Order: sequence, then C-alpha cells, then structure tokens
Amino acid sequence: MLTLRRVDRDALNVCHRPVAVLLAAILLVPGCVLTPKGTKEERARADKAGERYETKFAERKLPEIPDEPSWKDILARAFQADGELEAAYFRWKAALERIDAEGTWPNSDVNIGFETMFSGGSMKAWDRTTFSIGFDAMENLSFPTKTAQAAKVALAEARAAGENFRAVKFEVQRRVLFAWADYVQHAREIETKRDEILLRRMMVEAGGISASAGGGQQMLVQADVMLRMAEIELDDLLAEHAAMRAMLNAWMQRDARSNLGVPRTVEPPRRIPADDAEMILLAAEEFPEVAKFAMEVEGRREILELARMRWIPDISPTASFTGSVAQALGAMITLPTTVTEIRARIREAEAELHAAEALLRQRKAERIGEYIGLLIALRRASDRAATLREIIEPAVQRLVESRQRAYEVGSVELKDILEAKTLLLNIRVLIARAEAIVEKSVVDIECCLGIDIETLLEKEHPNG
Repeated sequence: MLTLRRVDRDALNVCHRPVAVLLAAILLVPGCVLTPKGTKEERARADKAGERYETKFAERKLPEIPDEPSWKDILARAFQADGELEAAYFRWKAALERIDAEGTWPNSDVNIGFETMFSGGSMKAWDRTTFSIGFDAMENLSFPTKTAQAAKVALAEARAAGENFRAVKFEVQRRVLFAWADYVQHAREIETKRDEILLRRMMVEAGGISASAGGGQQMLVQADVMLRMAEIELDDLLAEHAAMRAMLNAWMQRDARSNLGVPRTVEPPRRIPADDAEMILLAAEEFPEVAKFAMEVEGRREILELARMRWIPDISPTASFTGSVAQALGAMITLPTTVTEIRARIREAEAELHAAEALLRQRKAERIGEYIGLLIALRRASDRAATLREIIEPAVQRLVESRQRAYEVGSVELKDILEAKTLLLNIRVLIARAEAIVEKSVVDIECCLGIDIETLLEKEHPNG
C-alpha cells in the first residue's frame, strides 16, 4: 500500500481537493462498460432472430395451419413453436449479457469505511472520525485493458452462441421438412393404394365371372389374395400416416390428433444451380458448424491474450480523511508474482487454441466432403425422378392405352388391362418416393450450408 498523507491545517482547502476528486471518481465511475467493437451488430442480429421468442409462449400467437399447407406454412409454425430453437436463442442472449458483465469497469465493488477514536483531549468528535473509501480488497481492481480483453472474450463466446443458434435452426428445419416430405409422399402412396384396391376388386370380379363361366379357379383365388394383401398394406399405411401426423403436430405444438392435410397439387421440386462448381463456390464459408468453430477459435485467441495480460499489475486507489486533521490518498498495487501459474495459464490457453484450430480444420474438411457427397446424391435423385416421370411413366401410360384398344377388339383380356394399370400405379409410387428424396436432398444441402436455397440463388443472380 502506497499512501500520501497530509496534515497541514493551513492548506486544508488545497488538500481536500485531490481527495474530493478521487472520491467523486470512485463513486461515479461504476457503470462504465468497455464494450468491444462488434457488440452492437451482434445484439442487433440476435434481436432480429429472436423477436418471436420475446413474447411468452402462453401469449404467443402461432401461425394457423391452412387446410392444404405448404412446406413453408409447416416450417414457419415449427420455428415459432420449437423449444430447442428457443432455448438456443436465449443461450445466445445470455452470452450477450455476459459482455456487459465482463466489460464493466471498475470490476470491483466500492468499500466505505468509518472509524472514530475514543481518545481524550480537546479534539472535536469530527476530528476524531476517519472516513475511508476504496475498492474491495477481496477482488483486485483490474487494469482497464484486462477488462476490455475479458469483454472481447465474452463477445467471441456470444458470436459462437449465435452460430450455434443458426446450426440448431437448420437442424430443426431438416427434421421438420424431412418429416413433411415423407408425410406428403405417404399421402400420395395412400391414394395410389386405394386406386390399386379398386383395380384389385375389378380383378376379383373378373375372376368370379371367369369361374362361373367354367374357367379355372386359379385366377379368382390369386386376385382375391392380392386384394386382401393390398387392403392390409393400406391399413398399415394409414396407421403409419397417423403416427407421422401426430409427430408433425407435436413439433408444431398442436394437438397430436389435429387434422393435417396435404396439397392436392404436387409442388415442383425447388430449383438449384445446375453447375456443381458454381454451387461449391457459392457455398464458401457458409457451413454453420464451421462458422461456430471459427468463432470458438477467435474466442481462444482472445483468451490467450487475456492470459498474457496477467503480467500487467493491478492498481486499486484509496482515499480517506480524518475530520479536518488529515487527508490521505493511497494505492494498492498487486504484482504478478505467481509466475509459474501465469506461465501455465498461458501455455494452457495456447494448447486450447491449437486444439480449436485443429477441430476447425477437420470440421471444414468434413463439411466440404459431406457437401460434395450431398450434391452427388441430389443429382442422382433428380435424374432418377426425371427418368421415372418423363420416360417410364409415359411409356407405361402408352402400354395401358394400347391394351385398352386391344381389349376393345378382343385381343387381350380384362386382367391384362388391370395389370398394366397396376404397373402404372406402382410407377407413380416410385415417382413420389423419388421426388421426396430430391426434396430431402435439397433440405440436406440447405442444412449443411446453413443457408436457404432461395438465398443461394439470390447470390447467383443478385439482380433477379
């Protein structure tokens, strides 16, 4: 403790000035925040992303689901209702609040002391009373640069929390849109299965007519077995569809038994750039997990710098006065004498930084590999769907029409037409499945990149 004491009554007014100035500084400075650059922008980003979550859930008005919802309706409702995504936002918000907590300077509370002497003599009670003010001895007053650096660490952690929110958002998007694609495809399969059952019943009727006319029973038995199997498959599809509907409703915070229709017309697959090289170029630095690790690396760099600042001494000023007798200014200097610990903390921070950099490098390589794999899967699924829709389905449709004409002239039997129509229904089921795979592949790419395909297309053609 360094103390300057003045006991000169003739210079009382002069001596009071530095003490008064220090007293005012100690009392008025608390509340100052050494906010790092970029905090305002990060707060604005969080405010925009979490506006929907600031209203309590019980009071929140969730979007209504129309009778024939699109994937956008389903996703908009899920985003507002999903608890995991909301929790990620509030963790982001909490991390932002830590910036002020870490950046507040002075970082130590103020202690005010009072002391009176019970000595004899003719001294007035005022002159026997000592008032002192200073910072809490249990917590050193950090050098301002240390506090500013701690705030930078908190900002980096908040940015990482923001990237985590983005990653969770796209994971929710992937889960919901995958389920929705399967649900729509399932509904199409149910309708196709019902059409198939009608054909199977016609086959049973044809087999019955043939048997009553003296034909063999084999066709009738086979047709009846196929009908019963189709009915069992329909029952299975309906049960699975109900379970899928319950799960989607739960994700949207709706009653599990609520009705959930599907569009009557099939939505065309979303367009994506045709050039894979262009897709890879547009996707540069978009991976949310990679961005999250990049923010963690930045945070580790700031932690390392903060560890190095342990070498800077801390200084805590104090002031006191005893009535009109004496005034004193002092300072407590905390020297960095724990050399071994400081060096160990620096080495620890360096090791953590190297570990974070290694993970960032690995995640980036993995995501690029995953992304290219998803592009290959998307192209293959698109080709398969196009082949089924543009080549195979028209060919089978021509086969059905050809057999109908042949039936009219007596060249083929009714069962031949029904078999061709059944084949056409099976092809349409394969088309529905292939288109669902295409849509899920697009969603996979969006979630891998952390950006919507529509936004990616805007980057490709910024002027429309």
